[in-house]
Amino acid sequence: MDRYNSRQLCAFSTCSGAFVLRPRAARSVSKCLSLRWRASRAGSRFRPCLARISRNDERQNTAAVPGEVNGKPESLPDVAWGTSSIEQRMLTEQATEELVEKVRERWSTSEESDDTSPAPAATSATQKIPVVQQWQVWWQRLWRDDKFADVRVFTASFLAAVFIRAFVVEPRYIPSLSMYPTFDVGDQLLVDKVTLKLGRHIQRGDVVVFYPPPALIEASKETAKALNAAGETGAHQYGARDAMIKRVVALGGDVVEIRDGRLYVNGEAQIETYIAESPDYQWGPVQVPDGYLVVLGDNRSNSLDSHVWGFLPERNVIGRAVFRYWPLTRVGTIEH
Repeated sequence: MDRYNSRQLCAFSTCSGAFVLRPRAARSVSKCLSLRWRASRAGSRFRPCLARISRNDERQNTAAVPGEVNGKPESLPDVAWGTSSIEQRMLTEQATEELVEKVRERWSTSEESDDTSPAPAATSATQKIPVVQQWQVWWQRLWRDDKFADVRVFTASFLAAVFIRAFVVEPRYIPSLSMYPTFDVGDQLLVDKVTLKLGRHIQRGDVVVFYPPPALIEASKETAKALNAAGETGAHQYGARDAMIKRVVALGGDVVEIRDGRLYVNGEAQIETYIAESPDYQWGPVQVPDGYLVVLGDNRSNSLDSHVWGFLPERNVIGRAVFRYWPLTRVGTIEH
């Protein structure tokens, strides 16, 4: 076999072994054929001398069996050097087939042994990790890995903000002029929620933020229906989670009366320096039930408050307005 065909056969055997046989069998075929090609290449250098020796041996051993020299089988290099090209190719193909057959037998034997061998134990990579353990690993990485530093800071800040807003202090803004001149439209303030939970009682003069009582919700719905029937739009309907702000003027058990532009609590006229103008209506006298409050707007004649919809349950109070932080020109505490 010439050098070119030997290289082709080596390449073909390697590729076919990689896809058909096992990698180990493919390497064996490639190695054997590579050795055969090297022997053929080395023998080509001594072809003239060995050809003469081969002819002399043929004359001396005419009675020998064809394919044998001196009663011994011809070696593979002698076949390549001393025979014709046709015989050389036939014998080489035959040797290659025998070699491939031996490799296949060896491969089938190794495959049977592999099938009968016990299955390897599952590695830790293929084992299913429990969900609890996965969460523990993830939690440790979250709190120790520097890659999650920003996540830790954001989470801590967010939880702190939610806790503060829900239980300590809450920002609010003023949408109307019902509390003018104490608050103007657009003022922003902080509402204290923790002191009432810690046992501080509501006092007269406190400015409180509260949820509207059921009477106000029903009255706003009826008013909106009447305005819509008259062709007017834009009437506001209060919901259970809306927030209002007013000033407490009377507590449970007090007797309240508004007359002659003055506020009377338990028969005593109140001095109110924070109102915009004197009220232009008459109301009372009425006694406040226990657990309820009377709240009025500082803009007495332009406020939807207790003189319209009645008493406010104490449970509806969200907190006390204690500090105004906007606008900057009016920053300060709230007058009580």
